[in-house]
Amino acid sequence: MDRADSFGLNLKTPQENGKLEIIYLRALDLSVNETLQEILDTVERIGAKRLVIDSLGQS
Repeated sequence: MDRADSFGLNLKTPQENGKLEIIYLRALDLSVNETLQEILDTVERIGAKRLVIDSLGQS
């Protein structure tokens, strides 16, 4: 959230209003089916019309 704020993106307000949910899933911790189900459950729970999946590699 702080990093988004530094770019002028206010993600806190939509998150507080239930319009945005950020989930962190480690691919090594879940199977493909479990990962997909977590994403689908989140989309359904908040009624999302858009989904962004960002894969960041850590070094």
